[in-house]
Amino acid sequence: KRHLDMVYSHIRYSDRAFMGSVTAEERSEDNIEMARILFGLAFVEKNCVILGNVNVNSPLVWDGTMTKSLRAYARANQAPVIVPFILGGAMGPVTNAGAIAQSLAETMAGCALAQLERPGSPVIFGNFLSSTALRTGSPTFGQRARDAFAWFHGRNRWGLAPYDEESGGCHDGVGPHGLNANEG
Repeated sequence: KRHLDMVYSHIRYSDRAFMGSVTAEERSEDNIEMARILFGLAFVEKNCVILGNVNVNSPLVWDGTMTKSLRAYARANQAPVIVPFILGGAMGPVTNAGAIAQSLAETMAGCALAQLERPGSPVIFGNFLSSTALRTGSPTFGQRARDAFAWFHGRNRWGLAPYDEESGGCHDGVGPHGLNANEG
């Protein structure tokens, strides 16, 4: 019943796009049926009005609950949002290239399943990648952003800041010969 209350609250108290439940195929179907009652069967058949956030059990495992919910949304021409949740070093490779490859494989498998269920149905290609501190095992959600920020302010192997605080401009890059002359 809680999934019905959740979607009813989205419908009643918001004018924004909303997500339905994905915790069981029947709950996904209930939420899609609520959308049909609200928007009309013909409209829902031709337009995406509800989303379902479907997660992969990384690494590379799609369980029955998620695949059945994904298929329910695809069957109804509604969009599953396919989002692998990968923490490099914990449930995925430590390297960026490896984690990206795993994420693409998991997401594309979900996209393919949706298209097998109903060719042409909408799918949202999602992604969640972060790293894990190998000393502590803790997620490092903001660390990469802080590292990139610091790099642009001079914490790089050349000790040069591509970002110019006075002008607000940023050089296109840094190399062994200094800052690239292009700035935007």
